[in-house]
This record gives sequence, C-alpha cells and structure tokens, in this order.
Amino acid sequence: DAFRPDEWSYPGLTSASVYEHMLLPGELLYIPSGAPHGAENLEDAVAVSANFLDPRGLDLHKTRTCSLPLWSESKLCWFHVADFEKQRASEVEALAEDRTYFQVAGFDGPRAWCDDFLPRLRSKAAKHPEYGRRIAIVERYCASKV
Repeated sequence: DAFRPDEWSYPGLTSASVYEHMLLPGELLYIPSGAPHGAENLEDAVAVSANFLDPRGLDLHKTRTCSLPLWSESKLCWFHVADFEKQRASEVEALAEDRTYFQVAGFDGPRAWCDDFLPRLRSKAAKHPEYGRRIAIVERYCASKV
C-alpha cells in the first residue's frame, strides 16, 4: 500500500524518497517506466492513465520489466506481447506530432469521445451501481464540449 507502507516487512522503504504533487484540472504527470507510484483522488474525478509500449521498447520490456519478481508471473507482462511483436514501430517523427489524447485514442475530438463513452458508462452503471456517481461528472464534462 503506497499510502500506508509496511516498513516492518520492507525496511528498505525507510530510505525511499517520496515526492508528492497535487495535480490541478488539465495537468499531466509523467511517471517514468518502472517507477513505483500511487495516486489518490481527493474528490470525484475523471482521469486517464495509460502505459505506452511500442515495438521499439518491447525487448527492454521483456528482458527487464517482465524478469522482475513482481512481474514475472503476471499476465499483465505477457498478455499482449504477441500482439506487440506483430506491430511495426511508428516513425519517430509521427510520435512527435501535436495530437490530442482523443486523436491518439481514435476519436475526432472530445465530443466524439463523449458520444462513445457516456452510453457505455451508463450501461456499466446499470449493472454496477457504484459507477452511477461518475455519470454526472462525465455529463458535465461532455456538456462543456458541445
């Protein structure tokens, strides 16, 4: 537990450096590969978290990340490796394009994302009531993108 570390079982944690930062709406935080981290939402929020792996980093992923004790038996490490091995690496110039999250995710913009995501969220909330409180948050966001 990143917020209540067990220093008795893991005495090395006492020498770890801890960095705290409060993100404001619209801000982004980059966390380097392999860096242990935790996040806590202080209020209801819609957040996007993503890991980026393309064919250029696949060998490093398999030899370094997936060989660590925490990851070696994890499906997360190996689940998509076969899919990634089939992909061609993007040209470096294409990665530097000024594209929004929505474009990278395959949407024309926030409105198209809202049109896709909100019905799926409502459907999920019908089966899992704990998702219901998120609907109003996403509706407010989407209403601002008309």
